Amino acid sequence: MLRWEEDTSVEKDMLALEKVLQERYNYAIDKWEIPTVPNPSIKLGVQIASFLENARPDHLLIIYYAGRGYVDESDNQLYWARCAQLSDPDILLESPSNTN
Repeated sequence: MLRWEEDTSVEKDMLALEKVLQERYNYAIDKWEIPTVPNPSIKLGVQIASFLENARPDHLLIIYYAGRGYVDESDNQLYWARCAQLSDPDILLESPSNTN
């Protein structure tokens, strides 16, 4: 479960989902806060890579992001945004066709 470190507005929703996933489905939950640094995508990439290292064929891995996002009209790309201010660090979500 991911959220920006300073965005506590999503905590209630995350706790509710965590409760359902743990109590109803007995899933293990990892939480991580995206740091507010000049280039958060690097730190997030390292964290997701570490998470995926533990993947096995019989594991279901779910990445849940609680926060804001937008599509930049200039490049038609999806970004996760820390807040509504354009000067804040954002994370570009690359589609599979853009990762080559």
